[in-house]
Amino acid sequence: MNLSVSLANALANTGVTSNAISPGLIWTEIVDKLADEMGVPQNRIEREQKLVAEWAPNPSGRLGRVEDIANAIAFVASPKANYINGANIRVDGGFVPTVN
Repeated sequence: MNLSVSLANALANTGVTSNAISPGLIWTEIVDKLADEMGVPQNRIEREQKLVAEWAPNPSGRLGRVEDIANAIAFVASPKANYINGANIRVDGGFVPTVN
């Protein structure tokens, strides 16, 4: 986060912005493999419920998807976010219960 803020300051008046994306637990093949090794149920719904309850409890009640991160990146890289600079955007379903 410090690098993002430092870059935002260093790039002042250039039109280039610098932001950080902080993902929560994202459902990937690696997470699936770890779940298999830990004996988490194979049924996708049961698996996700157990992983959320034990690994990443969050108000959204689900794991993140790769698309969730891609959408956040696409947004901050777009002209629609040109006034967002030096920010940390958590994409974690509310897992971190504090304000940054």
